[in-house]
Amino acid sequence: MNEPTFPVAKVVAAPAPWYKRISRMWLVTAVCALLAIALTWQSMHSEGIEIEIRFPDGHGLEPGDAIRHRGIDIGQVSRIELSENLDQVSVFAELLPSAAAIACDGSTFWIVRPQLDLTGIRGLETAVGAKYIAVFPGGSTFKKLRFDGLATPPPDASQQSGLELVLRGDERFGVNPGSPVTWRGIEVGTVLSSGLSPDASKVDTRIQLLDPYRRLVSRDSKFWVTSGFDLDVGLTGVEVSAESLVSIARGGIGFITPAAADNDSGVAPGDVFVLHPKVNPDWIETASAVNLLSRDPPEVGHVEATWKQKSLGFTRNGSAHGSAILVRSDDAAYVLMPADLARVPQEAIDGSFSLVFRDRTTDIPLQPLSLDQLARHGLVDSKIADIARVPVEASLSVSTSALSTDRLRLPVGPEDAFAVRRSAQSDDPAVVIEMIGREQILVQNNVWSLTELNLNREIWHGAAVVACEDERVIGMIVVMDRIPAIIPVSPLHLP
Repeated sequence: MNEPTFPVAKVVAAPAPWYKRISRMWLVTAVCALLAIALTWQSMHSEGIEIEIRFPDGHGLEPGDAIRHRGIDIGQVSRIELSENLDQVSVFAELLPSAAAIACDGSTFWIVRPQLDLTGIRGLETAVGAKYIAVFPGGSTFKKLRFDGLATPPPDASQQSGLELVLRGDERFGVNPGSPVTWRGIEVGTVLSSGLSPDASKVDTRIQLLDPYRRLVSRDSKFWVTSGFDLDVGLTGVEVSAESLVSIARGGIGFITPAAADNDSGVAPGDVFVLHPKVNPDWIETASAVNLLSRDPPEVGHVEATWKQKSLGFTRNGSAHGSAILVRSDDAAYVLMPADLARVPQEAIDGSFSLVFRDRTTDIPLQPLSLDQLARHGLVDSKIADIARVPVEASLSVSTSALSTDRLRLPVGPEDAFAVRRSAQSDDPAVVIEMIGREQILVQNNVWSLTELNLNREIWHGAAVVACEDERVIGMIVVMDRIPAIIPVSPLHLP
């Protein structure tokens, strides 16, 4: 008898998931393809903007030469062609994506090349190196891709803002674009252009007074030509006088405001003044003092730190000083000062450090900064500069020189300003002002370095920085290792 048979199941391995069946080589290929797509997409969107600039002459410009703004390359010349009628040169250039805002209405371009005349040497770096195109942004929101370049650098190449006026005279008097406009021999503006008046009976000279000096002019101001030199022959010899070599070579214009002037008379841009051929000595003798600030400058006090230290077994005195500002709000009072003055020197004998703020009416003892405050102000390294906010008891801040917090402002960026300090002598109320143009400021790690100003620490350390725009305090001068800088006001310095 046969034994019954039972079916036997055949075990078959289940197929692997689809992602496990793909070869690793295909995965590598897919990753490479995605990277290629991403890089291609990035390169397509990182291309700069191509613009065309037409110049009367190429002056040896070549493809690959740079376009620069404030000394930084922001683009490159891609190709150069002659215009269709052969009377101009078309320069095609590509701007970097970060400089795309340059391609707007109002931007001006010119070729920087060596120029030598009696007023000085310009563009000397291009004598042995490549030429380049300089640009000043127009600041408009309207995009533009074709520009007419300037044949020569603009006379106001610094492009500072200011008040434009028209001076009408019998002739040009040898005054040229770029000639200085001076107040008592100090350059406060520049000549922009000259041309015939609307009826061709006079010559109109257009000038620009820089913003910080626009308060110098009123409806009664007198303008005259300073070109050339005076020759006086007498028994004692020959005397030659001139304002400067520039005024001899390119002319110049001086002006003064008589004592009867009203500086609030409201001179508007484009107003016309008479340009006299020479100065009347009576104008100088009757000239009035003009406050460059429309309201009283902030009261800047004096802070002094003293201590005792050991040296070679002997005890001697140490000291440091600078300017400071007493600030008062509704419920608090404090002194803004260079933070290095509020720091106890390592060599000071314990308990010997003293810090005092003084102005014309008040002496206020201050407490040095603690270690926590030093760390918060970034002053663990004594070479790092900052502004310290040292609290003061409200009962001690009764001085009339205390500055209200509404006179402080957080700046967005560098701007034209004044450095303001007062004489260190308590009986001398004189205010000392130093002009600081925004083009003299170099921003580095939230510190505005003053690359072109030589400000002595003994005089300017702690001076208030007052904005020309609204005359509010936007920072403080600090001088560390003989290098002057502006520390802008930040939220840390406000109550």
